[in-house]
Amino acid sequence: MNSRDSQPLNDTSGNDIGQLQQEVMTSKNSLNALADEHNKLAAALSQKEAELARIKQSLDTESRHRIEQAVACEQLKAEISMKCEQLAVKEASLYKRHMELQTDSSRTESTIGQISLRNIPKIPSFDDHPISFNHAEPDGNIDIWDNLRQSLSKQFGGTESLSMALDKVYSMRLTDKSDFNSFIQQVLPAIKIVTSDNSKLAIVILRKQIDTSIRKYLPEIANETFEQFEQRLKSQAN
Repeated sequence: MNSRDSQPLNDTSGNDIGQLQQEVMTSKNSLNALADEHNKLAAALSQKEAELARIKQSLDTESRHRIEQAVACEQLKAEISMKCEQLAVKEASLYKRHMELQTDSSRTESTIGQISLRNIPKIPSFDDHPISFNHAEPDGNIDIWDNLRQSLSKQFGGTESLSMALDKVYSMRLTDKSDFNSFIQQVLPAIKIVTSDNSKLAIVILRKQIDTSIRKYLPEIANETFEQFEQRLKSQAN
């Protein structure tokens, strides 16, 4: 091949190489643009995840605060109930003593007159609504003060036991890998101490300790009893 024939071939090869170089450069630019877009999306995702974590922490804090307020309210009710019962027992004891003195023939009228009803303590009035005793003990169970104290302790528990029960509830969590029977046997007694027979509060506390992978299949139902919720939970956990 002479030099005149090889000249067009060299020109063609040079054009092809230039075109390939241009395509490579274009591909690199596209790749860099995609990498930049990926980095931006990753940064935005990280920011959203951090924001979601903050929101979740805030909700958890608010939920715990509400539960602690409810428990504090129950503790206050128990303390007020105990004080009312103590005052009632003292008043009954003094009244009984007064009646004995009135019927005692060995006492003179002057002796009886020295006992003033004004010294008998009265149960103070309350500006708020009266407390309802939904689980009153039979009269035979409270005719002795020790029995009365034990009955009230059985009904309401003490501040220490309520606090320990709440800590126990917070330490438990039901996930898709948990043993349902073991979880429910440990958490139910603690919830019972904290909530007594308040099904609504018991459901709220129990739902809080259920992982979202299970809780998302347990929509809230109005006026549902705790037993009904427990059965729904059992069907999902099993």
